[in-house]
Amino acid sequence: MPFTTHELEEVREGNARAYCRRCGQTWTSWNVRSPCPGVPVYAYEQTPSYLKTEWALSKERKYPPDPEQWDGAYRILKAPYYRVLYDERKAIHKPLSEKQLAAIARRKAATEQKYTCRICATFYTGRYDRRDFFDGVCNHCRYRTRHYNEQIEWALALLENRTTILDIQTDPEVQPYSVQDDTPLLTGYVAMDLETGEILRQGEMHTGDDLFYLKHLVCPTHSDLEPYPWVVI
Repeated sequence: MPFTTHELEEVREGNARAYCRRCGQTWTSWNVRSPCPGVPVYAYEQTPSYLKTEWALSKERKYPPDPEQWDGAYRILKAPYYRVLYDERKAIHKPLSEKQLAAIARRKAATEQKYTCRICATFYTGRYDRRDFFDGVCNHCRYRTRHYNEQIEWALALLENRTTILDIQTDPEVQPYSVQDDTPLLTGYVAMDLETGEILRQGEMHTGDDLFYLKHLVCPTHSDLEPYPWVVI
């Protein structure tokens, strides 16, 4: 349906002076330059729900019987200044064939397989999450796996170096610096071989020997003891 000229008639409703019998629009003067779509023109927010654009209908696999026969329109800013609409109730529904449905199912399955992490089994839909996929593993799992492997390497290095675990007891118990009120007093410690679990020494700070052993365990360069690496827990 081509655009035509308006069929104007005089009207006096508020500021309106001209009225088109075809599209139902009104103007404040007879100098109308826009074309007439030949169908009722609605305000966008007042468009009936059954009137849809051809693109909106196609998303539902529906098509107007004749694309040249419009059922309504609303105004837009660019030429031809109208967005034409079609009555959904008249549209022809063309469902997908079995072959098309099968192809869609295959694409969906392939996408889910590609972007489902083989470690955490999470299916990612975000563009940035999918971008960080590598070898079927999401970025989150790759980070956690790398961190876990680093911890294993660190633990193996401790075993190779005959690391001593040093557990220190204080009164009061040591707190984070921001909440520590009083200076904690050392009351005891336990020194344990990490590999064998053997307790090397258990001191309660009753004698000077306990402090001496602890000093040279923490500072092995000043000790005739074997220079164990140590970890405080």
